[in-house]
Amino acid sequence: MQENVLVLCEYPPAQYFKLDRVIGGDYVGDWCRLPYPRHPLGCPNFGQKKKCPPKSVKWTELIQEPYYFVIHEFDLEVWVNKHRNRNYFLYQTGARKILKDFCREVIGIEEMLEPTILMQPEKNYVNVFSTCRIHGVKLEKNPQKIVKFVAMIGTKRNAVNVGEYFA
Repeated sequence: MQENVLVLCEYPPAQYFKLDRVIGGDYVGDWCRLPYPRHPLGCPNFGQKKKCPPKSVKWTELIQEPYYFVIHEFDLEVWVNKHRNRNYFLYQTGARKILKDFCREVIGIEEMLEPTILMQPEKNYVNVFSTCRIHGVKLEKNPQKIVKFVAMIGTKRNAVNVGEYFA
């Protein structure tokens, strides 16, 4: 895997790399039903939103190769200590905005035509953990200190009206 480092002056560096192989399938959507803190029945969006399983579209129907993963590391421990009285999950909005900025940088560097960004590729049935692992990147389950946000970029597949899906 050839890893590239991105630097946007106000953020810690991010990495991106081209994917030789993507692992995923319908089974990934089932993980949304696994219980997690304050959600004993899994994600409340499961089956409710068109961008979430089982209503969401597989990545293979939205984008085609070349595929890239962009990974932004967010220091959750520092954020929690700094914002003790705020909602614990508010950090996700800011971190995803930073990730999207990095994705735009990759699109410019790689000179991609008609790029599409999947900000949460697991919603599109990509097994992010396994795909990262085969490319030499280890993700931690339920991280307490450093959270790695992963986005996927590919070229828009012409067979799908992507604008309608992302509207």
